Amino acid sequence: MAHLEILPPSHRAGVGLLSSQDEDGLWRITCMNTQKQMLVYNNPKNWNTDLRDEFFKKTLGLWDKSYYGYTRDEEAENKRRWREEATASINQ
Repeated sequence: MAHLEILPPSHRAGVGLLSSQDEDGLWRITCMNTQKQMLVYNNPKNWNTDLRDEFFKKTLGLWDKSYYGYTRDEEAENKRRWREEATASINQ
């Protein structure tokens, strides 16, 4: 399963329109070895419930919170850290 990956969309604005966001939507999973794709249903009733969470944890490795949203505290911390780094690079 290490070669399977759910690739992030090429534009962040498109995340809200992904079918995978719907309860009965689809996920497009890419085999990183062969570049072939397969579609799987998002709805938990189509899955072995013992395996579903582990599968998605292992296939969402290329996603980070910038794609699906930070909490307010995390967003504030990221902005603060960015300002510090920008100020430090200017002051060098």
